[in-house]
Amino acid sequence: MDNKLINNTQKSFYQTMFDEHGYSVKSVGFGTEIYQDLRFKKLSGIFNEEDNITVHEIGFGLGHFYEYIKRNLPDRSIIYSGSEIMEDFYKHCSEMYPELKLHLRDVGSETVEDKYDYVVLNGVFNPKCDVRRGDWEKHVLNLLTKSFAMAEKGVAFSILSEFCDYYDKELYYCNTTKFLNYINDNLSRFVEYHQSYPLYEATFFIYKPEYIKSLYTDPQFDKYFRR
Repeated sequence: MDNKLINNTQKSFYQTMFDEHGYSVKSVGFGTEIYQDLRFKKLSGIFNEEDNITVHEIGFGLGHFYEYIKRNLPDRSIIYSGSEIMEDFYKHCSEMYPELKLHLRDVGSETVEDKYDYVVLNGVFNPKCDVRRGDWEKHVLNLLTKSFAMAEKGVAFSILSEFCDYYDKELYYCNTTKFLNYINDNLSRFVEYHQSYPLYEATFFIYKPEYIKSLYTDPQFDKYFRR
């Protein structure tokens, strides 16, 4: 797996769309605003009713999720930050949202020490372009693992599902059973999987065992956290 090649492919893909559409949901492959807001609603479900939390988005694009949080969760204290590999997206958001701490970096390749309550990834696993499926899948699982290491409580991500009625050869459709097995074997058995909404995709929540344990403090539950 050549991370540099994959990143260059991704940058070229998003640059082409940004040059064509500018500040638009189309520039980040979200389709329409109603689709985008539905994805954001599902992703933000991992926060539940929590307040005073930090949220880091990998692949923040043009800042649409940040706008969603400001618009829909105005009474919640949520400190948002993000990482992005696309320089034009980074420049745009740095100028538009000077209050945010944003990073131009490749989380999949770099050593990242900063920690956040929640890490979210929205659709970044979908456009594999002409990258071979096997190489792309390794890239996806590596980035997912790196994201989980950054989280104190959990990770939320959306991804296209194989349960659909058409396929685009340049997109990646995950085998959800395979993903659930990987997550259970390598990250955590505390997972929520959502596919009860119209889009041909799924939203996963992966929780840190330590966080789940903090919610169930009765000593009778201790035996379920020995792994």
